[in-house]
Amino acid sequence: MIRQCPICKSELKVSELTCTKCGTVLKGDFQGCDFCNLSKQDQEFIKVFLKTHGSIKEVEKELGISYPTVKNRLKQIISNLGIKTKESLTRDERLEVLEKLEKGELTPQQAVSLLEGRR
Repeated sequence: MIRQCPICKSELKVSELTCTKCGTVLKGDFQGCDFCNLSKQDQEFIKVFLKTHGSIKEVEKELGISYPTVKNRLKQIISNLGIKTKESLTRDERLEVLEKLEKGELTPQQAVSLLEGRR
């Protein structure tokens, strides 16, 4: 599914769904899933990653790419999905979490979750 208007390059939204069997049409403002917004190439990469149970060595073999390329693709996909990880938190963001913990604005469990990239 295309995500960008071919004329003005703005984001497209899904506004109609049709049943392939009975022809029922639903109209509205539908949201796609996060993974639907990834490129076909990224979706295929994720399939290979899952198929190999996350083994970077197996992904390397299957796709014929280097270890650094696999790592970079993973980082880019994680970023495109809007997932925060320990590595994606800036130094200032980590300090902010620790300051809030010190002030009692966060529990230790909340601070750990934020620092580990969980929400």
